[in-house]
Amino acid sequence: MTIPWHEISERMLRERPVFVVGVPRSGTTVLRNTLENHPSFQAKSPVSVETKVFQKPHLLPRILETEGAHLRRFLLDDDAAAREFLETLRRIEQDGGGETDLIRAYFHFAMLARGVKRLIEKTPRHLAYQEEILAAFPLARIIITFRHPIDVYSSCRKKLQKARKRGKPLAEQRWLEWTPGQFAKRFRQWAREIDESFARRPDRVYRVAYERLTADSRRVLAEICAFLDEPFDEQAMFAPRDVVIDRSGSPRPRSRIVENRKRWQKFLGEEEARDVEDQLEDSLPRLRYERYTQA
Repeated sequence: MTIPWHEISERMLRERPVFVVGVPRSGTTVLRNTLENHPSFQAKSPVSVETKVFQKPHLLPRILETEGAHLRRFLLDDDAAAREFLETLRRIEQDGGGETDLIRAYFHFAMLARGVKRLIEKTPRHLAYQEEILAAFPLARIIITFRHPIDVYSSCRKKLQKARKRGKPLAEQRWLEWTPGQFAKRFRQWAREIDESFARRPDRVYRVAYERLTADSRRVLAEICAFLDEPFDEQAMFAPRDVVIDRSGSPRPRSRIVENRKRWQKFLGEEEARDVEDQLEDSLPRLRYERYTQA
């Protein structure tokens, strides 16, 4: 029996989804992967992708097309769920429902397809859409990760190198090609959003530095579980997994949380790093970071 869309929307108002957002290259993936081992968030399959629904809600009607393949993938490629969502979407549009109703419907069908007690989703760029998240899901929890800007910038350079070696399309690499000035501008914005969102909604937002997450993962994950009102299931989240380290010292995403030993100097020049830190002189204290280079 098809559930009326307004009933789906009302049901989702009572759900408590978790959204992992933050600075790119700051541990959002490994944190999401670890939390998905918790019984409350564990899906039928460990497949996870970034939905980008708050960033690009216009793609929701295209869930069965190439451009919306990531949305279907989050539904574990469940064609029946995707088609039922599209039918609900059409009814919402016919009845004059809004974009928020579409988003709630999408996550409703995602919960059913993934078979989870509680949904967790990770899209770093949703950092800029926290108000939209909480408007759609007032009981949601948001976890924000961040990292020292020089480590973030060098990690972007590393990813760019890999992308070029693999011959990935230019469009997929463009966001990694920031100049020091472009990156500093972005990071300044991220730092402000992290600071201001926590000040507005400390009951809904948990902030964690990548450095602390990797150095004291058990304590941090226990804090996160408490923030999410979930029991800390250490056995599930720290189930034995191989730690795969690449040549530069970085752990692979599906490894358990361990310290990243990558050296930023391997991917970033001293002058570029100094240029970035000069431009972020006022932003570093917001996240309690000190300079890596001499002023």
